[in-house]
Amino acid sequence: MTLAHELGHWLTGDAYDAQSSGDNERMINSFAIHFVAPRAGVADVWRQYDYWSTRDRALAVGAEYRLSWSATVGQLSNLNLIERGEFDALSQDEPRAGDYLRLGLSWPDDLAGPYLSPGFAAACINAYASGQLTADRALELLRGTLTEAGLPRQDRSGLEDLRRSFTGHDD
Repeated sequence: MTLAHELGHWLTGDAYDAQSSGDNERMINSFAIHFVAPRAGVADVWRQYDYWSTRDRALAVGAEYRLSWSATVGQLSNLNLIERGEFDALSQDEPRAGDYLRLGLSWPDDLAGPYLSPGFAAACINAYASGQLTADRALELLRGTLTEAGLPRQDRSGLEDLRRSFTGHDD
């Protein structure tokens, strides 16, 4: 995005204009996001994952175009793929690295060692999220490609449902 933004300054001839206005910056930001993540491509990724939740579809778009979370949800809003309420909710729920890995999403430059297949990483993250693996074990299996802060939140409802099902069976 930064490079595309600077290209926009150069193309509009104001690369060295100290009098550049806020409107001009907004126009250049608009150019940059549409240059980096064009409407047709973003819409194609969005439709490709139509069976995923809105947030997961946004993660797929962000991974595909290597966008920051704010740029991703902003572009989805610009393209009318999400409504204002969804934009607000997504903006407040910044993803962690494990959220992308859970879906098997990765970037080509993530191949710098150690490399884990996206499917293996997704299985580890999903096992952690469902409570089948502890954080320590998941991080061990992920071989340093993620920190504890990057793990997604665990779905505690499944564990609580399981505990409740054994209540009263102490005999």
